[in-house]
Amino acid sequence: MRRGKGRRLTIGFYTSVSTGHLRATLTEFRRRHPETPWRFINGTRQQLLVDVERGLVDVAIVTAGGLKWHEARLDLWSERCIVALPAGHVLAEETVIEWTRLRNERFLASTLDPGPEITDLTRTILGRGAQQPHIAMHDTPNHFIKPFVGDSKGVMIDCESTIGESLPGIIYRAVRHNDAPSELRFVACWRRDNPSPSLQSFVSLLRERHPDLFPS
Repeated sequence: MRRGKGRRLTIGFYTSVSTGHLRATLTEFRRRHPETPWRFINGTRQQLLVDVERGLVDVAIVTAGGLKWHEARLDLWSERCIVALPAGHVLAEETVIEWTRLRNERFLASTLDPGPEITDLTRTILGRGAQQPHIAMHDTPNHFIKPFVGDSKGVMIDCESTIGESLPGIIYRAVRHNDAPSELRFVACWRRDNPSPSLQSFVSLLRERHPDLFPS
């Protein structure tokens, strides 16, 4: 569909909508604009932003770490990082877990977004000289890897929006570093010259829920 034609809104993202801010935003947009059809696109951050530039995606909701984007953007919410553990894990009784207590764990991680940003965070916090965390990387999305946590194949760091994904044998716990939660920041990216009325309505809702204190 050529940009500006029709009412459909195309949204790109790569995180869970089982719960959290994105789920709440989409629910509210549907309530306000029930007549607007939408389409979801999943992919890496790089590919989604290329699709925004080409007019194939109206807006991409992506993580902000190391982001280079010169078109319109809006800082959104932060999501706390959580750890998925086997239900029988020795730390299962804890409600909040210090990162250092995970130092000797085997981490399951994805090479697909937001996996690389989560992996960098894990290495930054737990890496110490020659001692690096044991991270097993897989070229598949997180939701395909996570069931192996329940089989005691390792633990997984993920975003808190995934806690609505109930899987057998897995529990979720918040993680913190130096008494502070670890977080990933999210932003919305779109083209300033995209004339889509549906996009403008969606961006207005985002600005309402997450005011831009320093508009460009």
